[in-house]
Amino acid sequence: MHRISLFILFYLFLHGNAFADLWRAHIAPILQSNCVKCHGGAKKKADLDLRSLESILAGSENGPVIEKGAPEKSSIFTVLMAEADPHMPPKGQLDNNEIEYIRVWIEGLANDQGDDAVSDSTIEIPKDLNASEAIDYVIKESCAKLGISLSPTVDDRTFCRRVHLDVVGRIPTSQEMENFLLSNNEDKRIKLIDRLLSSNEYSNYMAEIFSAMLLGRESERKKSRDERVKNGWLEYLRWAFRTNRPWDVMARDIVVAKPQSKNESGASWFLFEQKNNHSEMAKLTMSSFLGKQIQCAQCHDHPVSPEIEQKHYWGMIAFFNRSLNVETKDGIRVAERATGGFSKYADLSGKSYDTSLVLVDGTEIFDENDQNERDAAKRISLWAARHWKRKTFHRKSMAAVVQEARANAAGESTSLLGTGETSSERSSIFKSMKNIFKNSNRN
Repeated sequence: MHRISLFILFYLFLHGNAFADLWRAHIAPILQSNCVKCHGGAKKKADLDLRSLESILAGSENGPVIEKGAPEKSSIFTVLMAEADPHMPPKGQLDNNEIEYIRVWIEGLANDQGDDAVSDSTIEIPKDLNASEAIDYVIKESCAKLGISLSPTVDDRTFCRRVHLDVVGRIPTSQEMENFLLSNNEDKRIKLIDRLLSSNEYSNYMAEIFSAMLLGRESERKKSRDERVKNGWLEYLRWAFRTNRPWDVMARDIVVAKPQSKNESGASWFLFEQKNNHSEMAKLTMSSFLGKQIQCAQCHDHPVSPEIEQKHYWGMIAFFNRSLNVETKDGIRVAERATGGFSKYADLSGKSYDTSLVLVDGTEIFDENDQNERDAAKRISLWAARHWKRKTFHRKSMAAVVQEARANAAGESTSLLGTGETSSERSSIFKSMKNIFKNSNRN
């Protein structure tokens, strides 16, 4: 045991500020494999969440479970001992290496400065640097603070080979290599990169890479490459890289799927390929553009990633659930239904919530149209509920009832219930009225 401790401490010493790596490489996997099932997203026994350092330090319903720097006084550690009662995990025993990692980790918490000490510090950039020089400056300063030595500059042969592989996906030909090595131009490295970036090889290679990244390989997802080619997906990606289209604009092209030009048309295939499966649209969008896997948060908060909650999954579903594949004379399009756009979801306890688009950083995106529809349905329903007992109510046509409801509710919201309501608004009104009729007829 003592030898194991020395090894771990030596490891941390060699890696300088690698304490955060101990959490990511060892502690988090140990807890996820043995503890999170009962102390995580779907279930939190004793109100203890072991999915992140922050939730662990928050403790349980019985108080703190860690005393920084003192494993023997930390219940999260003492319950791991073979003779402990209660003992965790209940039906197993961690091996000595795993227990020792946790010991060293708790001891190190007394001196830990956070997950990333550099990210919280400000680096003053000299004003006379251009963008490229400023990036180099920040990298050098950050590495210096972390005690990391930069690798030496590679020789020309290695540089030429690496750049070709990175930019166009192949090694240079013997002639290309020879030309580069024999050149005496001081800017030959910059010129090589510029030449490759302006080549068709670059846009073709990046289109293939990003198609696989965004939609997955055709063979793995049982998708048709021919369809991707036919509907302009790959050509859109080639055009985007050939014209150096900004990434944020590409993301909008792909997710909004409302092309403003022929060149943008192929971007619609990202959503169209999901065949009106709004869950797939949500999962792909989150993984491709926000770097989060939300599919495990359908029934409860994510079991191992506390920043991903159930509301994120259903909010993204609500964002897409009006989408409808259509084929037009101008090609494929993803249209928007007049109805839908909001719904409810329930957690494991049965409690229901309205869906809303919430990003993982907590930012909530509001759709004024959806809110107007909710308000319209609510106001009409409340008015009808107050008047359903009148005998004349049952004899009126649906249209007449809605017209009278609109007139009577006008005093509450004339701007919302005027004559120019949208088709989705009308649908919400009629749906609410149908429910009122059902209930009144039962009684």
